[in-house]
Amino acid sequence: MREVNIKLNHSLEKAISILDCFSLDTQYQTIENICKLVNIPKPTAYRLLYTMETLGLVHYNAEDSTYCLGMKMFGYGGIVLQRLNVIHAAAPYLTALHHKTGFSVLLAILESNHLVYIDKRVTIEGIGYTSTIGRFRDPHYGALGKVLMAYLEDSKIEKILQTSPLIKYTDFSITDSAAFLEQSRQIREQGYSIDNEEVILDVTAVAAPVKNKWDQVIAAVTIVGPKSKMHEYSISEIIKDVCHSTELISVELGNKTH
Repeated sequence: MREVNIKLNHSLEKAISILDCFSLDTQYQTIENICKLVNIPKPTAYRLLYTMETLGLVHYNAEDSTYCLGMKMFGYGGIVLQRLNVIHAAAPYLTALHHKTGFSVLLAILESNHLVYIDKRVTIEGIGYTSTIGRFRDPHYGALGKVLMAYLEDSKIEKILQTSPLIKYTDFSITDSAAFLEQSRQIREQGYSIDNEEVILDVTAVAAPVKNKWDQVIAAVTIVGPKSKMHEYSISEIIKDVCHSTELISVELGNKTH
């Protein structure tokens, strides 16, 4: 995001804060709850909600007096997805990886300091790993988060960790910032990351970066599955498969370094 010496529009900030109240886990909100979350008086919330309702950004449910995101937001989401040509470039390689290994394959980006899933090929066999497209995760979440953050400057990583501290998901999670930075340097050197039960017990993942024609990391691909089956398949083979696929996707996007 650019740093520009311009004051933000406070009304627009409040309206967007209201939109931020909605998520995949909380799709419906009452005006009372919105007021609490955004810390604004009810008349202000009602005025902003009614304006957004009129514009199709939110929808009012008269049956239970709740609000949800409107269909216009769906249209905006489609426009953003069209801009992300990495989805189109990666699609056949995600499918090939999924068919070859039999494990779940995910594609994600780092957007506004959040990890966001943008495509997937999921194995039906449950592993307790939620991967809804469009879902926001902490930027350092799992193998995808680690590899995407690894290619940022150390100062940027440190700044993100200040606002999104490392979380102890399991006893194997990295919770020390210095250790995370050291691992990030190692990931840059080797070109991939491994999550071995750091987010979910008995789940292993391997991720590698996707680069554009300017050699910038713009996305990452991961293979994720039960730890025992991943090791039975061979972690070294999975690393080769993921790295080879991301190299091919990068070439599709104009990268000449591979």
